[in-house]
Amino acid sequence: MEFPPEHYFQTATQRIRQAQHLYEEGASFALDIDPDKLRAKHWTGEQIESHLAALRVAANIIFQMWSNTYRFASEERLLSHLKKITGYRKIKGDYLKEQARQFLNAAQSFMNKGVVQWQA
Repeated sequence: MEFPPEHYFQTATQRIRQAQHLYEEGASFALDIDPDKLRAKHWTGEQIESHLAALRVAANIIFQMWSNTYRFASEERLLSHLKKITGYRKIKGDYLKEQARQFLNAAQSFMNKGVVQWQA
């Protein structure tokens, strides 16, 4: 599948409009918590702050580690890239597998916290 230059321009224009919309809204919907809804469920301010902090940590891990272009990278290239962006430290075992585990844990945490938030 090939994309002409016009397609890239059109896509970039769409992404800019989407980014402007998110900026104007003031926050990502995923991290926009309505404290009143959670207080109605008898949450304390500390529980709400803890919930928001956990969402932010998970989102930051996901944002840092995810790129749609990874599907084109060899394992060696991906490993090299992840070592750069994650502050590589030697671990016992497969570093790539450990990064995948951390990414999946963050995604699962984000989903779990999101379910609580969205049901509020």
